[in-house]
Amino acid sequence: MRTYLLNVLLLMTIAASAQQTPAFTPPVSVHKYYNPAYLHLFDQAEIQLYTFADFYSGSNSLPAGFVQTLLFGSFIDDARKDKASEQLKTDNTAGFDLNSGVWFSTYLGDSNTYRLHLGVEYQNHRGLAYTPHLFELAFYGNAGLADQTADISNSSYDGAVWMSYRTALSRLYPTSKGLFSAAIGASFLQGLSGENLEIERGLIYTAPDGSYLDLDYQFTFNTSDTKVVRLGNTKGIGTAGDLFLSWESPGKRWFSNFAFTDFGVISWNKTPLQYQGDSSSRFEGIDITDVLTAGSDAAIGNEELLMEYVQLDSNTNAFTTVLPMRLEWNTTYYIPEKMISLSAGVHHRLQTEYSPLFYLRAGKALPASGTHLSVVGSVGGYGSYGLGLDIHQRIGPYIRLNAGSSSLLGFIAPDQFFTEAVYLAISIGFNP
Repeated sequence: MRTYLLNVLLLMTIAASAQQTPAFTPPVSVHKYYNPAYLHLFDQAEIQLYTFADFYSGSNSLPAGFVQTLLFGSFIDDARKDKASEQLKTDNTAGFDLNSGVWFSTYLGDSNTYRLHLGVEYQNHRGLAYTPHLFELAFYGNAGLADQTADISNSSYDGAVWMSYRTALSRLYPTSKGLFSAAIGASFLQGLSGENLEIERGLIYTAPDGSYLDLDYQFTFNTSDTKVVRLGNTKGIGTAGDLFLSWESPGKRWFSNFAFTDFGVISWNKTPLQYQGDSSSRFEGIDITDVLTAGSDAAIGNEELLMEYVQLDSNTNAFTTVLPMRLEWNTTYYIPEKMISLSAGVHHRLQTEYSPLFYLRAGKALPASGTHLSVVGSVGGYGSYGLGLDIHQRIGPYIRLNAGSSSLLGFIAPDQFFTEAVYLAISIGFNP
């Protein structure tokens, strides 16, 4: 998958070399998503089609290659496990986001004051918080913890896959302070899969000779159901709202954007399952992998095996997932005399393991070709820091191509760096 994503980025770079119409369009984010207020400012066609895809994953302790191996099910050899184990912190986190969508927008009425936006998006999020002991138990078992107590308290996992059926209305506000654009949006959410695990207390003692385990635990596990994830199998529904603001200064030197998106929840109420445990138990003659396997089997319907090992309460209560809300602000200063742009911003995903991501961007506009090239540096997010490139290409007055990455380092050296990201967007306008 890394090779495919890099090839897409390289093809976009080649396409940008063609001679095109001069223009400067300021960059909008280090992650790609649909911003109707921004689009209203810079897309002037009567009808606009927009499609995008954005991939981002990272960890504060696990190399990017290790995280990708976990996500896509490849074999992890002992050497890679050992190297990852050496880099663990006291509190470890990892996250993954994959978003894509298709949008249509058009002016309302005879002027360009109002614009209607309609879109469909696929969203996939996963987040994990874990202790070093949980990593060791998962990948090495409990043999190395004889006569020790493994502490996996305060570990958690959340995952959700959903479709967003979105609409938004944007409006332009010309003022003496510049041109403002504001948009509000609403979404109907189709939940395809949802899971949540919270381990408030998790202590596992292994006897010196491995003859028994003592477990002291308190946890809750929710899952939408055990069926295959597919578009025709709705497991939950929800709603969400969005707010966008964009601004362009009178001299077209300053630009700013604000976005607050996915403010909503999904209720998993079709066939939910919930497991809760709050007890202490001793098990003789079993290995910790038996307990872990029992939990895995329960996730596919064999909860009796888990009940045999751990005292659990189970029910079919509905549960809710608060969406990973997006909050972003950025500003750009453009120096037309030198055709240089400087940007700064902060991006955050609330209700996730994502830390506020602060970024700086320096770009060069090439008016003869309609190209804008940028270098991006960032710190935060799911990992530590990132370094990437952005290519923004105008083809004539109504076509824009944008490809880039806030972190190429994880693709280039996946065993050394902790984050990887790539995005692609295409906007095409029509005047019937």
